[in-house]
Amino acid sequence: MAHPLLVRGLLEDEAWQVRKMAARGLGALGEDAALARALEREPDWRVREEAVLALGALGPRKVSPRGTPDPPPPIPSDPSPQRARYPP
Repeated sequence: MAHPLLVRGLLEDEAWQVRKMAARGLGALGEDAALARALEREPDWRVREEAVLALGALGPRKVSPRGTPDPPPPIPSDPSPQRARYPP
């Protein structure tokens, strides 16, 4: 769970410097949902840049626009490659 003061600072504070530091803090906590929301509505490029860097630092997992991880791709029941079947 994200720290509520950081989320409020990121999404509501008037000073871009406060929003930028809140994005950095939320990234350190692994809070991707608030960072994704900030990307959708943040007017200042410096804050958006910090949010992108924070999301990138979370690692290779994918984050959807709403901040929830994308489900992993399905594992095929037969791991052997499938061959295309052409009509005779």
